[in-house]
Amino acid sequence: MPVLIREMIDWIRIYYGSGMQLFAMVLAYLYLFVYAKELKPKLLYPCFVILLLLTNPILYRFLFVKTRYWRYFWLLPQASMLAAASTRMIQNLPKKAEKALVLLGISAVLLSVGHFAYFQTQPWEMHFTVAENPYKIEQETIDICDTILERDDDPLCIFDFRNYNYARQYSADIHQFFGRSAVAGYIMPSSDLEREMCRQMDSATPDYTFILTVALENNCEFIITKKEKAIPAELLETYAFTCISETEGHLIYQAPAIQ
Repeated sequence: MPVLIREMIDWIRIYYGSGMQLFAMVLAYLYLFVYAKELKPKLLYPCFVILLLLTNPILYRFLFVKTRYWRYFWLLPQASMLAAASTRMIQNLPKKAEKALVLLGISAVLLSVGHFAYFQTQPWEMHFTVAENPYKIEQETIDICDTILERDDDPLCIFDFRNYNYARQYSADIHQFFGRSAVAGYIMPSSDLEREMCRQMDSATPDYTFILTVALENNCEFIITKKEKAIPAELLETYAFTCISETEGHLIYQAPAIQ
């Protein structure tokens, strides 16, 4: 049990960062509990129940840990709580000048307890980078997908371990032999063959005889690999695959016979 609790605390730290926004939400909750009693059944009690469920180690062990635990904290209406407390606090003041000063003060506090996402100084802040494109994925993945879709508008592909996750975010027209579930049964169950393919594509020394054989047996038209893990020329000839294009760090192979 102590191990589970420590894991939960680590996830909460990742979600709330320095903890200042969490502290602000707690203060807002306490203020509303005292000065906005009519909100108790509508907002405060439901939030309290949700928090009890989220911090239950048993539920964490058997339910939350299988996905991304911190995402369940989206259920807590943090912004609504802060907005309700701020609004009620301003409404309770008699003079317009006081209302204006408190509004400015609250705005300054809320801005100060957050942080600009690109000013990364703490480990829990290292999840943000400037997006290269509107899809918020690596531009190289988009270039790979565009190259594939130019040749086939409904392809079945085997991506390298890094790009398989980005490709699905870019286009639903690109079908993949294995996806996120092959990594660790993330959402849907996956077959032994899919998991082995995932393992091989992630390996430093992939078994390309296995990969190419499975690709042909399952009509996978495209295979994408890193440049440092290029498929040997003799295997390309044996299995009738051709390197049709390359990007900065990847090679794109196609089996022209599969259409």
